Amino acid sequence: MQRYDVVIVGSGLGGLLCAYILGKEGMNVCVLEKNKQFGGCLQTFTRDGCVFDTGVHYIGSLEPGQILHRYFSYFGLMDKLNIRKLDEDGFDHVCFGNDGSEYPLAMGYHHFIETLHRYFPDEKKALRTYVSRLKHLARSFPLNNLREGKSLLSEADFFKDNTRNFLQSITQNTRLQNILAGTGFLYGGVGEKSPLYVHALINNSFIESSWRTVDGSSQMARLLIGGITSMGGTVRNSAEVVKLVSNNEGITQAVLSDGEQIAASNFISNIHPSVTLKMLNTKFIRKAYSERIDSLENTASAFIIYVCLKKDTFPKLGYNVYYYNHENVWDAVAYNPTLWPESYVLLLPKIQ
Repeated sequence: MQRYDVVIVGSGLGGLLCAYILGKEGMNVCVLEKNKQFGGCLQTFTRDGCVFDTGVHYIGSLEPGQILHRYFSYFGLMDKLNIRKLDEDGFDHVCFGNDGSEYPLAMGYHHFIETLHRYFPDEKKALRTYVSRLKHLARSFPLNNLREGKSLLSEADFFKDNTRNFLQSITQNTRLQNILAGTGFLYGGVGEKSPLYVHALINNSFIESSWRTVDGSSQMARLLIGGITSMGGTVRNSAEVVKLVSNNEGITQAVLSDGEQIAASNFISNIHPSVTLKMLNTKFIRKAYSERIDSLENTASAFIIYVCLKKDTFPKLGYNVYYYNHENVWDAVAYNPTLWPESYVLLLPKIQ
């Protein structure tokens, strides 16, 4: 029986990054992926010569000195990724069908403020407050600053505010509130439930700089796997874990769907918590804990249509479009089926 220091179940971005870090620290790591293709939300597919992303459509903070540039450099990605910058004057456009208006979200803090200020000349203070709060939360979040020592904020500070209440507190202009919340599709936004820090981490990243991978996000998975294997790690596809065997000391083996057993000193799950718990011997897990995990509400999903367009039939936009046929963007998760679609996001893989 093959034995490793660490077995990681699932080859999504988190699992691959974890394997890379542990491999770099000298551990013998094995990543087990049930699907044929690695990468989780990094997966892509091709139709009629067009490459489509399934989950990661654009990335923020990749300028030198910005946080993801630092992370990607550590993981050996930055000098190998084929990426292209989105439109600095508006990487995202938030549109409202009830009046045909369109509002660009620009890159760079000052540029972001000044661009929206042209549409809302009386809201300069609100825009400055919005950007200042996003920057503060993003830079206070431990994994987003890579500073030694304590976080600038307590854990409670990150959860005390929800996104909608914050936006209502800085401006009474409902249109501006909806524009600033207009990219909530990125995190399944629900106004009264979505913590402000989640909105801040995502939106701050894209305001710093926004990029699209050329020819798909699966290149990140390929590069990470190359790094893991070069350090002696193992990454296996078509290796579905169906059971995690444990004793009084902890988990000892992963059992695959074909009966193969893989032993390790440590196990890490990169799959849904409720699925992970179902693989375990329940006598070692408190029933109340399992029931709590199973009862957690999943975030909203989306119906996705992938389209291959004939050449020169549609402009190659350098931005994404968030469209709402109504004024309240928070209603996107509670639409009326007779009016569907009341909102959508347009993502174009290839840009000029």
